[in-house]
Amino acid sequence: MSNFFDILLDVLKQDNRFVANDGTFMRNAVYEASIQMDSNLIHLLLANPETKKEFFRDVDGVLVFDKVGFGWVINNRQFLPDRQYETTSTKECKNVDLPCKL
Repeated sequence: MSNFFDILLDVLKQDNRFVANDGTFMRNAVYEASIQMDSNLIHLLLANPETKKEFFRDVDGVLVFDKVGFGWVINNRQFLPDRQYETTSTKECKNVDLPCKL
């Protein structure tokens, strides 16, 4: 499965919204996009045969995105086990003198 995690990370990094300026991966931004059924995220996942096979189901000729399964993979500790990612809230509140309110 680790090879699939590498493929998924490469796919997701194609979208600049999911990568901070310093290159860290923003897992929460991806998760939020999946919950919102973001069309750019869906297109990225459909464009790759491996992610399409993993996260989409054919239901009577219609491809349905498995956002629960996708969320499980994104939040799985084996996906980025070294914690080389940054949450959206941390990024938005970095270097702020006042308390951060999201």
